Amino acid sequence: MEGNSNKRVWKFGSRWSENGTYDSCIADTVFNRYNIAFSYTHAVLDANAGDLIALANGWTIVAIGEILSQPDEIKNLSIKPTPQDQKNYFDDENVCGCIVHYYWLSPEDRFEYCRRGKFCHAPQIADRVNSLFKKYNALNNSNM
Repeated sequence: MEGNSNKRVWKFGSRWSENGTYDSCIADTVFNRYNIAFSYTHAVLDANAGDLIALANGWTIVAIGEILSQPDEIKNLSIKPTPQDQKNYFDDENVCGCIVHYYWLSPEDRFEYCRRGKFCHAPQIADRVNSLFKKYNALNNSNM
């Protein structure tokens, strides 16, 4: 469960297809390219700037990040997508998202979170995600 000093954690799925097929993952491409997380649900609006996300490819958490902008409909975010990305992801008023500072997890830090779905509150993994965020943030700051 989320402790008092922990930030809230939200899980975003990164497979952008009707059935969540492996080849539909957009984590390394779209999410990484624009430093965003989004989902086809207005439930994303329940998250807040400063909360953390766990980005999943299937059940595997491949990245964690801190939400930098208040979630909104994706068309309202300050993003300049390519025309193809605009058409595929950014023109739908049901797609909501946020700007994220990502840390891509090393293979040994990746873990499974077996809750299927495109977006959800994830208190079950909050301690682990907060711990990894602190670890990666410290490593990032020491490399500056």
